[in-house]
Parts: sequence; structure tokens; C-alpha cells
Amino acid sequence: MAYFGLIFNIGNHCIGRTVTLTPIGGYSPLYLAGKETKIMEYKKFRVKTTVKSFRDLEIYKRTTILCAELYTLRLPECPNKKQLEAELDILRELSKHVPENIAESFGDRYTDRILGINKLEKAAQIISDVITKLDLINILGDDKDFKEIILKIIRDYQIQRRKVINLKRVWSGERGTLKGKK
Repeated sequence: MAYFGLIFNIGNHCIGRTVTLTPIGGYSPLYLAGKETKIMEYKKFRVKTTVKSFRDLEIYKRTTILCAELYTLRLPECPNKKQLEAELDILRELSKHVPENIAESFGDRYTDRILGINKLEKAAQIISDVITKLDLINILGDDKDFKEIILKIIRDYQIQRRKVINLKRVWSGERGTLKGKK
């Protein structure tokens, strides 16, 4: 069996996948008489594009989606539903401020870098508050499926908090990340 390997040196992560290539008209140098061809791909690698506005930031997109998920979240029937509704309303208001602060920090970093970095820090603090409220709602809720949804949202917010802190470090000129110094 003939294999063709493409090797990309991006960190220390190399994950391979075997595919069969067929030419789309004309000569293809990767086509090896219908044999399987090995191509390297990276699950964590993504092509970096130019960030022209805050809407291009992955963190902004993801936190906006998380905020929308909280707005569409429906509470299950339970004895303390009114208390949960009050907490969920507070949570929804809090979650709106995360993408707002990220958007404002993007614009402010060009005029006042310190102000932009402080707004990212504020976004990370708000995410911590959101996670705390979600933990409370998770404890008060009785429904197992509802708890699973809340735990998924908590995990997503934890990831976004790490990304906000990493972005803050990049903008402030620090070299390390949460995973360690480079």
C-alpha cells in the first residue's frame, strides 16, 4: 500500500489521517494510482485570519452564542421554580455584559491599551460571576437533563474565561499562557 505523508511542524502535535485521493481532471501529484494516501492534519490547528473587528474574535462569537443559549434556556417544572426564574433573569443580564466588554476592549485597545486590558479583566470577572450563578441554579434544579445542560454551559464558560485571560496576556505583552511559560 502506497502512502504519501505531508508533515507540518506546528508545535509538537502531529495527528495523521488516511484518505483516498482521486484526481479532479488532469494530473494530480498526490494521486497514487487509487492507493490510499496519508495526509497529516491537526485538530487544534486553525488558519489565522485577519481580525478586522471585534466580530472576528472567536471569544466574542462564542460568548454571544452562550448568552443566547441562556436566553433560550427553559426551566423544568420544580417546587422552587420562582426562585430559579429570578436567578436565571439575573444570569441573563450578567451574561450580556461579557460580549459587550470584549467588543469594547477591542476598540479601546487601540486608543488606550490599559483600558482595553481592564475591560478584558472585567469580562473574565463577569464570566466567573456567571459560572457561580450557574452553579447555584444547578444545585437548586431537580431535573437531570437540565443539570446536564447547565454543566455543559459551565464548561463552555470556563473555556471562554481561559481564552479571555490569554487574550489579555497577549494584548498586555506577557509571553506566558495559562498552560505555562513559553
